[in-house]
Amino acid sequence: MKKLLLFSLTIFLATLGTVFDDSSGALAQSKNTIYKAVYAVSNANATVWDTVVDATTKTQTLQLPPVYKKASVQINAFKIDGTAAGACKVQRSTDGVYFYDIDSSYMKKKNLLTITNVTTTQGAIWELDDYHATHIRTTCTGSGTQRTRFQTVILYNKDNQ
Repeated sequence: MKKLLLFSLTIFLATLGTVFDDSSGALAQSKNTIYKAVYAVSNANATVWDTVVDATTKTQTLQLPPVYKKASVQINAFKIDGTAAGACKVQRSTDGVYFYDIDSSYMKKKNLLTITNVTTTQGAIWELDDYHATHIRTTCTGSGTQRTRFQTVILYNKDNQ
């Protein structure tokens, strides 16, 4: 009886491991679609957080596997102090060196997050379809006398359906 219980528990845990693999962060919802959420890394300090001070520009970049066709890009901006103002946008690249704004035909909404002094937390999510790039980058530029902290989360998936 103990062996049967141990065997059943082993099978259950093995099945659970195929649905969510904690080491890779991959979540499988079906046999053909795999989702993975990752943080883009700051080009200035190699962390997932970056701070825009006054009128500076900061960027965060992520290299994606070329087999992935769809992605959602989320920017979270948090006012630290001052009068927050500025804008964030999403860019793409095929070589990781030269980045270009993503045309609205690949996005379901305007490629711009305007940072204002209305609330301390602001953000936006963009959905990208067939964006034809190996690198995604977000660029945030301040225009006020402020310090605003931001991070970029990218959820990408491989959809073979």
